Amino acid sequence: MSKDYQKGNTYIAHIGPDIAVAPYAVWVETGHAQQPGRYVPAIGKRLVASWVEGKWYMARTGIQMKQQIENNLKTAFRKAMI
Repeated sequence: MSKDYQKGNTYIAHIGPDIAVAPYAVWVETGHAQQPGRYVPAIGKRLVASWVEGKWYMARTGIQMKQQIENNLKTAFRKAMI
């Protein structure tokens, strides 16, 4: 669900994963603990590390795309107000 809106001259958008579709996304983003030695059938291997570093996909993308996101949101809000 999108929670985008305009407050005065400020455009506000909540950007992040849809946890209903990908409930694991927060752990991929920020990192997570796991049990070394546990067998995972999906990958056919045993876990080795006790901690998996986060990938920071959302954070990196947000930084890289900041200006484009702002421009896209401004355009969308202008169209919505017509």
